[in-house]
Amino acid sequence: MKRLLLPIDGSERCFQAAEQVRRLYRKEDVEIILMTVRSDCEFVSEEAELEKIKEQSMGIFTNAEEILQGYRVKKIVDFGHIGNTILKHMEEDNITAVVMTRSTREGYIQKLGSVTSYVLKYARCLVIIVPEVERHICKEHSATVYLSGQFCKGADSCLLPSAAGTCVYRIEVLKGRVRLNHAAYNPDGGTWTMEPGNHQKAHYNISAGESREIELFVGVNFGQEDRIDLVNPRPFDPAVIRYEYEEPKEERGNR
Repeated sequence: MKRLLLPIDGSERCFQAAEQVRRLYRKEDVEIILMTVRSDCEFVSEEAELEKIKEQSMGIFTNAEEILQGYRVKKIVDFGHIGNTILKHMEEDNITAVVMTRSTREGYIQKLGSVTSYVLKYARCLVIIVPEVERHICKEHSATVYLSGQFCKGADSCLLPSAAGTCVYRIEVLKGRVRLNHAAYNPDGGTWTMEPGNHQKAHYNISAGESREIELFVGVNFGQEDRIDLVNPRPFDPAVIRYEYEEPKEERGNR
């Protein structure tokens, strides 16, 4: 089982790492360690006070836990230099990969932040840098779509058309491999990260040469419809898919 380390600092952008893990890894394949580092406690030496700070800091993980519902998650609060502490836990916890954004500072999209640069320089395990999200927004009822690899330039996912009710998708993978994700709206953070209702599956994996017809009930949660997207999970290999979308019967009848 892979062990993934996700450093969390409470910023909106740091949660992109959790969303990327959810898109790429199945729940049964990974154990996730969420870690935050308090670098502002260098003059605190009493153990009781440090334990109190740890307890108070646990709330920083709430959004990431919501995104990663159903995954095996461990939470760590530690103290010291942020970069060195991340490296320490990579060794101590036998981490397979650390998943980070380029930077958690607003406006720093293309530049690497100081912590990310430090970890990249000294890490002895795989470091996954979450790319800024590019995706196609598909509005046609049928189309052929090219999806780049996760670490390549271009869109690695596409948002499929949908409407409240029972939708039918016919997906044919011409090259590579894709994952169809069905997610419900999560009001905490305003993202589509919750499991779909009606005991439906959240993920469908489809490989080259396969053709699948998938019927999904698109629900409405907190006034927002579910989202259906296709993601290329591979780091470098592209994927080419052809899809057809059949909208709910009641909507077709109103046209």
